Amino acid sequence: MYTNVFLVSDGCLTFDILGTLQGMDKQLSRAIIWNCGGTGSLIIFLKCLGFTWEQMVSKLSLLKCLPNIIYGGCLEPGVSLDIKMEIVTWLTDIINNKKLFSEDTTLKEIYKLTRIFPNILTSKGSINPKSHPDVTLVDSVLTSMCNFGVYDKHIIDGEEYTSFSKYNPFPLESQVILENIPQETLYLVNYSKLFNNEVYSVFDGIENRLVQEYFDRIYKIANNNTKTNFILVNGIFSKEEITDYDVEHRVENGKSHSNMFLNNESTLKNMETIINKIKNQS
Repeated sequence: MYTNVFLVSDGCLTFDILGTLQGMDKQLSRAIIWNCGGTGSLIIFLKCLGFTWEQMVSKLSLLKCLPNIIYGGCLEPGVSLDIKMEIVTWLTDIINNKKLFSEDTTLKEIYKLTRIFPNILTSKGSINPKSHPDVTLVDSVLTSMCNFGVYDKHIIDGEEYTSFSKYNPFPLESQVILENIPQETLYLVNYSKLFNNEVYSVFDGIENRLVQEYFDRIYKIANNNTKTNFILVNGIFSKEEITDYDVEHRVENGKSHSNMFLNNESTLKNMETIINKIKNQS
């Protein structure tokens, strides 16, 4: 049983991550501390509100900008404003539909009501119910998704937050420790290797290079990892509009990773297997 989770996810690979989490449901049933960054912060947002893994998949499928929430996601001028506006609307609509919560609900209140301790990774360390008790859940999530090609910054009480990914895409130093809670942590991060991404403009080519460089940094961290409780969730990166068919297959791919992990198999080299399978089908 894991008491802590350290999770970073990006773009539509969030569905692959959700499949892995769903496959680890029994092992995560007593998890208290959720260290989350990028779209992983959307997962902890939904978890704090009491959604199941299946319901999270449904809710995240409504977020049309999800494919672009990754380092270097979209470099077209002005798009960042649209992305942030959609995320804010999505967050507030969901939280305002919960009777116990509102967009003013703070991290301190979340912990008191749910016994879930969200530790949100940001460019200035982490934000959690102890370090920033009066910051709202919505604001904390928005700080974690700031990224180059997503939106530049989010400001809380005059303090500006930018991207944590530009410093370290998997900042383990930001995980939190609570007294009387064993440090049994499961580490998850997503990875992809671009091999069939269409290029329609100069922007597309630059975006693809930035995204691959980001994933290369992720892979280097995973390859140098010495922890046994580490899952590298491999999946196909795409900025195309997500379909129900894609979501279903991504979730199943994530579940296959949890099965490999539970069978003591390494997921580090699984990307090549996935690519070869797709090539053989085409």
